Amino acid sequence: MRPVKKALVSAFAGAALAVSMTASATIIFQLGNNPQDDEENILFSNLNPNPATTVFGRTNQSDLEVFFTSSETLVTPSQGQARVEAEDGAFTDLSFGLTGGTFGDFILNPLINGQGNSVTGTVSVTVHQVSGPDATFALPVSSAGNNFLTIFAIDGQRISSIALSSTTDISFMDLRQPRISTPTLCPANSTDPLCTGVGQVPEPSLLALLGIALAGLGVTGIRGRKKT
Repeated sequence: MRPVKKALVSAFAGAALAVSMTASATIIFQLGNNPQDDEENILFSNLNPNPATTVFGRTNQSDLEVFFTSSETLVTPSQGQARVEAEDGAFTDLSFGLTGGTFGDFILNPLINGQGNSVTGTVSVTVHQVSGPDATFALPVSSAGNNFLTIFAIDGQRISSIALSSTTDISFMDLRQPRISTPTLCPANSTDPLCTGVGQVPEPSLLALLGIALAGLGVTGIRGRKKT
């Protein structure tokens, strides 16, 4: 392939990749259980002696408080896998986050009511970012379980809280095995980048990116001619 043509193809490919990366939200939703190196478990043992609409857990390493709140009454059984349950066995909404802080990613696994594979549907997941609009995702779920979702904040973004709400006739039995990474407390007027997040960067158009790439090729060509 001739050098100029090869460079042009590379420029187009690079521009397309840049558009793909830039156009991606600062919140990534990935199906499955994808723990990070700094992931922490959230423990509930003996923290909530009475049922309540808001219950609390603590991270197992940094020992920070995580809240879970719902319009339904919640309980947190201490035995077995860490989980948040509805007292009556069914709830349709749940919000959670780090009390007074932000975090970098979260792993959740909502179990819905039903027998075996008899119930399937979607659960709406809304992520409230420190900077920018909310990010939403329709999580496919089954009463058979294994409804894991990993949520990542990228490009300096931080998460302030996450909300789940069921759709159609689906109700939750519990949220189990919740895990969180880089939980960071945010004092008033904090300048910690893990608290303040970053501003939204406007998404450049494909033409703008290609224009930049072609301009670079033009400069390269001029430089090449000067050398000859």
